[in-house]
Amino acid sequence: MRKLAMRNTPWPAWAMLFSGLLLTVAVSLEVKKHIEQEAVAQFSFICDQVLVNIQNRLSANALLLRSASGLFAATTGVNRQSWQRYVDTLDIENNIPGMQAISFAVIIPKTQLAAHIASIRAEGNPEYTVSPDGKRAQYAPVVYISPRSTRNQRVLGYDTLAEPVRRAAMEKARDSGAATLTAKLQLVQENGKDVQAGVILFVPVYRTALVTATLDHRRQALTGWLASVYRMNDLMTGILCKLSQFKAVNLQIYDGLNTVPANLLFDSKTGHQTDVLFHQHRTINFAGHQWLLSFDQGTAAVSYRDLWAAIFGGMLLSGLLSGLMRQVSNTRREAISIAEKLTAGIRSHEVLLFESEQRLKLAVDGAGDGIWDWNMVNNAMQFSPLYMSMLGYTADELPSHADTWLNSVHPDDLERVQQNLADYLSGKLPGYYIELRLRCKDGRYKWILCRGKLAAQDKSGKPLRMIGVHSDISVRMRVEKQLSDLLVFNRTILEQSPCGIVVFQADGACVMANQAYASTLGTSVAMILAQDFRNNPSWQRNGLLTFANRALGSGQVISEAVEGITSFGKKVVLECVFTPLEIAEKSHLLLITNDISARVKADSVISETLLQLEKKELAKTRFLAAAGHDLRQPLAAANMFIYALRHSGLTAEQNELILSLMLSMSTFKALLDSLLQVSRLDSNVIKPEYSLINVAELLIWLEQNFSALAGEKKLRFKLYFPLNARLTIQSDIGLLKSVLINLVSNAIKFTPAGGILVSARRRGGNILFQVWDTGIGIADEKVELIFEEFFQINNPQRDRTRGQGLGLSIVKRTLALLGAKAQCRSKAGRGAVFEFSLPCSEADPLEPQQEGGSFSEQAFVQGKCFVVVEDDLLVTQATVAWLTVMGAKVASFQSAEAALQHADTEQADYYIVDYMLGGTLNGIQCLKRLSQKSKTPVKAVLVTGDTRANFMQEVSNFAWPVHYKPVNVNALLDSLKVQD
Repeated sequence: MRKLAMRNTPWPAWAMLFSGLLLTVAVSLEVKKHIEQEAVAQFSFICDQVLVNIQNRLSANALLLRSASGLFAATTGVNRQSWQRYVDTLDIENNIPGMQAISFAVIIPKTQLAAHIASIRAEGNPEYTVSPDGKRAQYAPVVYISPRSTRNQRVLGYDTLAEPVRRAAMEKARDSGAATLTAKLQLVQENGKDVQAGVILFVPVYRTALVTATLDHRRQALTGWLASVYRMNDLMTGILCKLSQFKAVNLQIYDGLNTVPANLLFDSKTGHQTDVLFHQHRTINFAGHQWLLSFDQGTAAVSYRDLWAAIFGGMLLSGLLSGLMRQVSNTRREAISIAEKLTAGIRSHEVLLFESEQRLKLAVDGAGDGIWDWNMVNNAMQFSPLYMSMLGYTADELPSHADTWLNSVHPDDLERVQQNLADYLSGKLPGYYIELRLRCKDGRYKWILCRGKLAAQDKSGKPLRMIGVHSDISVRMRVEKQLSDLLVFNRTILEQSPCGIVVFQADGACVMANQAYASTLGTSVAMILAQDFRNNPSWQRNGLLTFANRALGSGQVISEAVEGITSFGKKVVLECVFTPLEIAEKSHLLLITNDISARVKADSVISETLLQLEKKELAKTRFLAAAGHDLRQPLAAANMFIYALRHSGLTAEQNELILSLMLSMSTFKALLDSLLQVSRLDSNVIKPEYSLINVAELLIWLEQNFSALAGEKKLRFKLYFPLNARLTIQSDIGLLKSVLINLVSNAIKFTPAGGILVSARRRGGNILFQVWDTGIGIADEKVELIFEEFFQINNPQRDRTRGQGLGLSIVKRTLALLGAKAQCRSKAGRGAVFEFSLPCSEADPLEPQQEGGSFSEQAFVQGKCFVVVEDDLLVTQATVAWLTVMGAKVASFQSAEAALQHADTEQADYYIVDYMLGGTLNGIQCLKRLSQKSKTPVKAVLVTGDTRANFMQEVSNFAWPVHYKPVNVNALLDSLKVQD
């Protein structure tokens, strides 16, 4: 039956079956090839990532050693403590996984070996010795090593020059000045358990003061070697632990380029792997040494799921097609069902193929690198979109030619790039790896890491195709440049700063100081670095420790001035600023000092000078007050006698004499009143009483009082102020009138011809007052002097008709009290203008109240009973004579005690009491006791010639009016009348 069925099968069905199977085989082979190509690309990518990670870690560790050599270059003497502080900041076990130790070996001539051993033992290492034993010309024992583990302590004292492998690398590093890696060796740290291959990276340390330009110079300047020690299994575990995709790859690292077991440094898998599918090599040329990286990947890492799907799908498809041809007579539904199944199978394979391509694209794009593909036969070069985007171009914007890439290389990098490419193509370099600058679309240059590999060669070895990737490293290069510039910037500031700068750890140890700080304290930087501020007696003695603790405890900046003697015997006066800092999660203290000895000395001189000036000013004021008092007593008596004479029935001729006498007394009184006004201003007795003032009315008042005086000298007297706008200020009307009276009086007095102009105008928010004259003017060099007391121009004879030289001084003081300043502009022989400004007010002034009419002096006094208490006999006689002539009854006493004891004293209508009396009580005390005894209010005035500042302040709030001698009798009687 089976044979019959086969015979009945038409030949097209067999042809379709065989064609389908052949097509299935072809498709399966293509799918297998694609899977393996994708696996190879992924395997190459993993190999490159491992290579880059190893190179980056080794470069970082070499840079670390270089920074450690900077510690020796920046510090004149590195001791065990400073070494340990530096290594502690590195935190090797946490920050640098895979590094067994970092150490320093010092070079010791054989003549100094015994002294070296003794010095190390004196530092607290009694069992220290140099090993292995034996006599050698030079020794290089390890004196510092960290971390302080049990393994590492075995290396202390080990002579690294005694072992050939180490010695070869050390001598190469010494002669070249570069970091040098040893060949494979067994570390001294190994204790028989988990023994691993080891390597050591050496960096030479030279004396900073010596030249290292030539080989001989470097050998003479050598002081020792810094070394970082690696156990290869630990190192590679630390590097590869974060590469999850590495688990499917086996890595073997060989010392040199020969893959013999003796050169094996590291093997990621134990045992022999028989199912190796892929194998690639990479070479690392680092620190003068080469490593060969051998990568293997077994079949288990490759998934053939898509292949089997293609095989079974193709077989099924072939069978279905064959069955379709054989069963052509089946229903149409069955034919459509079979066609749908075929279509679904094809689409499934397309989806699988698309997903595979997408995974490859994501792997490339995920690395963030741009890809280039160079056809070296026709010089065509294809660029990936990420490559073009990296340089600022859009897709397909760059010409597909190798010259496109070459022309974008920075001119300074072009020769180096071409040489590197030539060395790689000639076999001198194991791989194409270079950092260069490429020009972007906007013309800027960007730092790029370029890596490439030959992808195809002809039978003769001629390169046909090269593929590579570009990585953007501009950020890394910019950060490295910024760090380098910042280091130079900070170092320059530190060295050139005139201020002392020092940094301590919170526990007291000094970690950094500049020369200015050391010079200020009278010592060297090395001595400062050896200090501990918490155990420094001078810090405790001068209070610096207290300020430091306060700054560290509060977290705030503390600024204090400190005077004392340093630990080095130098006397200093410093301004100190204590600033708490947080560096590497550890508390530090920054101290900035500034020598202020000269400033303190200058301040002392200035303070002493000011004190002397104050004493002189006070003495002058006291003299004026005392002189004024002594002059006022006889003047007061004379004044009273004159008033008495006026009411004694004189002839016309006698009245003229009395008027002349009154004019002389008026001049004398004006002088004393000016002195009194100066004293009142100096003693701050005068307090402004502010009110709204109509400026126009004030100027009209001036015209009414001075136009006649100006007319007597045939001078024009004019006012200027706006008529269409009201000018209002808020000030003290009495003080302001005093200022204007002085200025206008001076203008009339010193203007022989011409005129006077008084103006008031708005200037912004102020009213500008000006008094112009066409008088004699003032020389430029004397303008500032005219506001001083008693200064007069062209009056050496002190002619009293020309004033006393106090008017402008009073103007200056009064305006200062009102918050203004007097200014003068003048030309000698052409007149002057005096001006000042007061704030303008928008409020309307109140209408002035009409003053009451005057009263008759004699009618007020006549029939009244007066008590006069005055110790000066002449003044008493004058006052009694004046009141008696006016028709008053007068009782006089020379002391307060006598007045208080008299029975009729309390019955008086009015009291005129002098302040300074002959008894134990003064006038104020007299009036207070009299007020306590009297059942009715006491109506009195206090008269005095005392113009001392403190006295004037004392009586400024006195209950009774105070009049200063010589007394104006009208004002005195007014003060008594208002008390009725």
